[in-house]
Amino acid sequence: MAAPMRALRSPARATSPEEYFETQPTDRVRRLREAFFTYKPTVELERMRIVTRIFRETEGEPMVFRRAKAFAAVIEAIPARIFPDELIVGFQASRPRGNSVYVDQGGGWYEAELATLSTRQWDQFAISDEERRELREEIFPYWKGTGRYEKTVDGRIAQMLAAYPETNELLHADPRAYPTFGAGLIDVDAIRVMHIGHLTVDYPKVLRKGFAGIRKDVEARIARSDPANPDDLSKLPFLRAVVQAMEAAAGIGARFAATARDMLRVTPDPARRRDLEKIAEVCERVPAHPARTFHEALQALWFTQILLKYEANADALSPGRIDQYLYPYYEEDLRQGRLTKEEAQELADCLFLKFATVVDLWPTNACRFYAGFPVTQQVNVGGVTRKGSDATNDLSYLFIEAMMHTRLQQPTFSVRVHDRSPERFLLKAAELTALGTGHPSYFNDEVVIPSLMARTTLGGPAVSLEAARDYSMIGCVEPMLAGMDAGYSNGGILNLAGAMELALTNGVHRATGRKVGADSGEPRSFSSFGDVQEAFAKQVRWFVRHLAIADNLCELAQAELYPTVYLSALLDDCIEAGISREAGGARYNFGPCPLAVGVADCGDSLAAIRKVVFEDRTLTMSELCDALEKDFRGYEDVRRLLLAAPKFGNDDDAVDGLAAWVVHVFAKETVKYRNTRGGHLLPGVIPVSANVPLGMVIGALPSGRKSGVPLAEGCSPSPGMDRKGPTGSMKSVTKIDHAEVFDGTQYNMRIEPSAFRETAGIKRLADLVRTFVDLKGWHVQFNVVSSDTLRAAQKEPDKYRDIVVKVAGYNAFFVELDETIQNNIIARTEHLI
Repeated sequence: MAAPMRALRSPARATSPEEYFETQPTDRVRRLREAFFTYKPTVELERMRIVTRIFRETEGEPMVFRRAKAFAAVIEAIPARIFPDELIVGFQASRPRGNSVYVDQGGGWYEAELATLSTRQWDQFAISDEERRELREEIFPYWKGTGRYEKTVDGRIAQMLAAYPETNELLHADPRAYPTFGAGLIDVDAIRVMHIGHLTVDYPKVLRKGFAGIRKDVEARIARSDPANPDDLSKLPFLRAVVQAMEAAAGIGARFAATARDMLRVTPDPARRRDLEKIAEVCERVPAHPARTFHEALQALWFTQILLKYEANADALSPGRIDQYLYPYYEEDLRQGRLTKEEAQELADCLFLKFATVVDLWPTNACRFYAGFPVTQQVNVGGVTRKGSDATNDLSYLFIEAMMHTRLQQPTFSVRVHDRSPERFLLKAAELTALGTGHPSYFNDEVVIPSLMARTTLGGPAVSLEAARDYSMIGCVEPMLAGMDAGYSNGGILNLAGAMELALTNGVHRATGRKVGADSGEPRSFSSFGDVQEAFAKQVRWFVRHLAIADNLCELAQAELYPTVYLSALLDDCIEAGISREAGGARYNFGPCPLAVGVADCGDSLAAIRKVVFEDRTLTMSELCDALEKDFRGYEDVRRLLLAAPKFGNDDDAVDGLAAWVVHVFAKETVKYRNTRGGHLLPGVIPVSANVPLGMVIGALPSGRKSGVPLAEGCSPSPGMDRKGPTGSMKSVTKIDHAEVFDGTQYNMRIEPSAFRETAGIKRLADLVRTFVDLKGWHVQFNVVSSDTLRAAQKEPDKYRDIVVKVAGYNAFFVELDETIQNNIIARTEHLI
């Protein structure tokens, strides 16, 4: 049960962040947090050396065997290091913020960018000259094959796309020349160089059974197979590969236990010796065997997490509802007297500091769209239980406190809210918001749960009410059926503002004069507003179709060259089906999920056209097109007319309904397409940071926006256009039918920090979140940091190294972002509450 509600302090924000803390972080946690800032993102080659050696040795064997052997060898090879003060051990590589490199996923870009990784504009990684030499001379040659990297997923996708020239041309377009998608048609780099990831595996199963127990389950499944049955025979390679993967995964704890024992021999400090003895005891138990204590459960969870990165360069691997499945271990430890609440808090803080050490290495072009090392390991607290009652417990508060103690960019932290969420829970979450780290995100069970159940209408296995209630939020704002859902929630970025531009040029890109879109009619001859809408819808349909082709080719390449054995074993029903997640073995196979950018830009543009051209008849379509082609140079009076038209974000039905229509067109078109695993593509309104670079390639719009200006992100209003306060903005956003956007919608809001100088501000924010729930919004998140502070951080980044902001659905250190993205965050409207 939750502790009694405490009195709110005043004036909390006016003194220091620590005033909000329920408890103070321990000295250990403070030291670990301070040490984090000394670690720089670094390339590590140990994994790639091993994978390359294993693949050279196993040519001709089934791919699942090769992947399992490589996974097992990597576990044995990556050093089991334990750093000072740690209680939870292990990294995705061998050190904090180390990246293991995944040339087997996409090799060509590594070679092309090897010389600039440590100096590029976005997301720099340290790499030595010797490591560059080793990559060039020993690793790249194997994966290049004939020179086209056909042994990598990236290279295989390129081969397959050659058969689809129309789609291929858009994919390989210069991103400065094409206004429709990330690097041309879609953000292909995100799919090509990253495994599809984006899910929540069955962490509770690892805690209950251990990897040794899961291995026994697989062996039992093999024993039920009949090799004389061709269907069973075809499944045995995958099942045997899973056995090898589970055996290897079970052994990672013993390696760290051995390291702890070795360190004991040379560690004189009594306190640290007690730590090492406990680490050795815990790691000798998990993850091989079921967890018995809270410490063992946390360590098993973390081993489960980093082993996912050992296997593949997957993103958005989210542990989900940790307050629910960890609670029995915490409760039993307290009951038995094995643990105090203070000790539990320190362990939770140590776990959260671990999440912050994970970094992903992306190509430069992808970094433009996913800036700030986004990893999006999302953890959720709160919400409802599988039976529908409130799920809030002591750990819900303890994990919020852990975020307050650590105040880093990871994990991505969210709270699930519903119409019966406890007041104390919302107040505690609001206190975290007030710290200004961009945490937490708020998700509305009242919308997400029905949306998950509505997926059943698309076909496939029915989504039960209990399963929907137990959803896990992953990535930025995407819901997953935890442990059962294999959906990949990043299926490329569709630039809706690009579709709007092409609707007014009959598919011709203004900047280049090239025809890249559908034939949608000569805009100067449009005689009704309906003509404009139909032209826009045609462009959306054109690009969603090509996006579906590209997504499915990417999935086929993943299934062929990168079937997972470890990850698949942690998803129902891959073991029973005897096939990998990539081949369709999971119970639910939703996705990939195209992501739309520029909703407000399109809504504002349509509203302006309707009012100025077809209602007031102040302009003709020809005059409007002339002004847009000139980027309003010499047409300042036209721009003033357009800017005066209704704008999304002010509770004005004249424009809000059009923004909702834009989302509906995109969503309805997306779900028409099936994936390679028997499921459907799902729509999402999630920009990551792509609204900035995608705006650079879009010309002037009828909204009055000039060429090159960043687009609106998610379903948020355009910066500076929401002028009726936070409630007016919220009312506009919630007129969108969020339930039909199955992959989620993202809504960012900035709150002026002065709102929290008195405790009444905390209560007002909690009330605002309740209003959002009542209005049936999907997601809302808040940045609480002043523009003056952010501008100071731009000038003196070393003094503001720990400022964390919400970029999109993910958090990043402000000083690690590109200046254009920093400026876009500063430009967002600051609201008072």
